[in-house]
Amino acid sequence: MINLKYIVVIFALLISNITVSQTLHGIIFADTWNDEIGYSVKRDFGNMEIEFILIAETNNLKLNLLIDCVGEDFNKQTADNVLNNLMCEPNDIVFFYYSGHGRRSDSQFPQLALDGGGIALHTIDEMIAKKNPRLRIIMADCCNGATSEDLTPQGDLGGASQLDRNSESFYKNLFGNSVRGSVMVASSRAGEISRALNVGGVFTFSLLQEAQKMIASSANANWNTLLERTQNATNKLAGHTPIFAVNIEKISTTPATVTQRPSSTLPTPPPPASFDEALAQLVDSKVNIDYRIDLIQQTLNEYFTPNAVVRIYGRNGTLVRRETAENFLRRIAISHNLIRLVQQDFKKAANDKYTEVSFHEIYSSN
Repeated sequence: MINLKYIVVIFALLISNITVSQTLHGIIFADTWNDEIGYSVKRDFGNMEIEFILIAETNNLKLNLLIDCVGEDFNKQTADNVLNNLMCEPNDIVFFYYSGHGRRSDSQFPQLALDGGGIALHTIDEMIAKKNPRLRIIMADCCNGATSEDLTPQGDLGGASQLDRNSESFYKNLFGNSVRGSVMVASSRAGEISRALNVGGVFTFSLLQEAQKMIASSANANWNTLLERTQNATNKLAGHTPIFAVNIEKISTTPATVTQRPSSTLPTPPPPASFDEALAQLVDSKVNIDYRIDLIQQTLNEYFTPNAVVRIYGRNGTLVRRETAENFLRRIAISHNLIRLVQQDFKKAANDKYTEVSFHEIYSSN
């Protein structure tokens, strides 16, 4: 099973507009080991993992990423366990995403094909609705067929992810405190085949691309507009038409108290206990720069082989940078705007040290 995980980095914005802790429960079911479409599903998996991080970051949400039903564990029993054991608070968001095969159900939305049995998308919506979250997003890219030779992606998702005022406004309009209700989306109408590309499912690729276009143009974001644009883009590229049901209401919220974060450097944290914690401290601009520089050699010796290589990938899967582990650690230690690293793949030697590791980087323009 490909181990894709995110590295949580404590990043305090200068201005905080949320006073109550809220959680984004990001659930991904992905058939990454499928012989026919696994190559495409893997890209969907990685892209949606990054998307969940961006949603959480721009809305000051805690991220609970649930990726148990993936690869070798892509089965009905694991799926039931994840959904039945989900616990959330009334102000939380649940975003369920599926990428794999699908078939007809007794509604306009599909049945998701899992090893050992299937689950209808509308059934998943009903199960999550009983958990009573503030907002639930239920989404499936399924009924995937083989890649067509004449299908090519119309655009690019770009390199490193960038958080700025436009992206913060976009994600707040879709997921912010004033947004309540539900959204259910499937990549095809009943009877249609969804298409897969080497950049991921056409629907998922189109959704993320249309989101980036709206961010770039400062378009007023809402779920209907985003999904209508995605519907048109998917149909134009692949010939199948996504369907969706949006039940969203905007409510008035009492403005939270705005507090100014102290500008002084926080005390030096304790030595990291793991690779993830070491990287988190290296990119944390609140940590004393001298400490971060001293941490470079310690991290290098502890976790990397002498000739280890680090690769940085964009969201489109393009290799952006290849560098030695030492150069990588030195670069991130002095970076001012790097706020998160999303580990995507790795190889280790017999001594459990990394010989290769790849990341996607998320930056803030603030």
